[in-house]
Amino acid sequence: MNRLQRCFLLRARRAALLALAGLLCASAARADNLDTWNIFIGTNVTYYSNLFLLPPSANAQLLIGTSDKSDILTATTFGLKINKAYSLQRFELDLNIIDYRYRNFDYLNFTAPNYNAAWRWRLTPYLSGNLSSSFQESMNNFYDTRNFRRQNLRTYENQRFDADLELGAGWHLLGGVTQDVSKNSEIFVAEGDTTINSVEAGARYAFPSGSSLKYINRTGRGVYDNRPVPIPAIQLDNQFDQTTNELSLKWPISDKTSLNGRIGWLDRSHDTFTSRDFSGTIGELSLNWNVTDKTLIRGGWTRQLAAYETEYSSYTVTDGFYFNPIWQTSAKTALRFRYDYMTIDYLGAIAPTAFNGRSDKLNTALLAFDWQPLNALSLSATVTDSRRTSNTPDNDYKNATAGINVQFNF
Repeated sequence: MNRLQRCFLLRARRAALLALAGLLCASAARADNLDTWNIFIGTNVTYYSNLFLLPPSANAQLLIGTSDKSDILTATTFGLKINKAYSLQRFELDLNIIDYRYRNFDYLNFTAPNYNAAWRWRLTPYLSGNLSSSFQESMNNFYDTRNFRRQNLRTYENQRFDADLELGAGWHLLGGVTQDVSKNSEIFVAEGDTTINSVEAGARYAFPSGSSLKYINRTGRGVYDNRPVPIPAIQLDNQFDQTTNELSLKWPISDKTSLNGRIGWLDRSHDTFTSRDFSGTIGELSLNWNVTDKTLIRGGWTRQLAAYETEYSSYTVTDGFYFNPIWQTSAKTALRFRYDYMTIDYLGAIAPTAFNGRSDKLNTALLAFDWQPLNALSLSATVTDSRRTSNTPDNDYKNATAGINVQFNF
């Protein structure tokens, strides 16, 4: 057993002792999901065998300064949830502060203040909507970020207002405005800083059976915040238009089975460099099946298009499939398994390179055991195995993780 593995076991033991302490005192904190407000604290200790997702051929000593590619991440969370109804209105707040600490690569340490806030407003029984705001901060995934010696954080902000007018006979008129902002703490050209302002309109029909069908047209104007002018040398634009037409279905097939689907067409066009334009089908399909009172099976498919600007690509097409059975072994314990298979194709090359036509395949398997000995205390243990294969050189990797999570709700 190496030093890092011993450290993981020590931190896991501390988490277990914290959980044991919670068993002794949590009875005084009878948290309930229906409470107006809840405070929660937790810690998650995770071991990564290959934190930077390096290929087997990589010279780790040269790239990250050590031959040891593993690390242990301890994430400590303090959070507050508020859910308050007042007359026809409902106010919601989910605030959490997460402190991330790495054992070996401590220059990656950071503290993220995340929140989701919403006012579920209603003026009459027929006119309602949402006014919401959210902020999330996380480490840029090392899936493609290859600057290993510097921390690169990515933040997402969303501001949204929408309305739903019930017209009668099952028909609803929909509208909304949204602003989405994404930023990197370090320059990451492939996924640049963007602000997109969108307007949407559509309609929804609610069937007497409980099913619903919805159509939305969303038109947005986007800017690259760190590009005041286009960059001709590598065909990087500074503004774009984006349009999405989307049809979605919610179908409760039976008491035990439900199907949700969404299919649409996304189109992004740039002001200057049309070589960066892209369009295509997007969507998702998910099936939930309660096989028995204790067994639930979920599965589905997703397709996403996203800008990814390099010489060998302008965008990516990601197809994902997942299988997620859950077995409620008792009133307090559950066993979860999830398998994800994804293909990521990099399209829209603007120059000939060794990476043209890049296509990746990602396989991820997760096994988890959940235990909730008290309403105020939950524990989880997880192991994962993730592998990528690619048709381009030095892009394969393997990474295994093992984690323990403890959370108290007050």
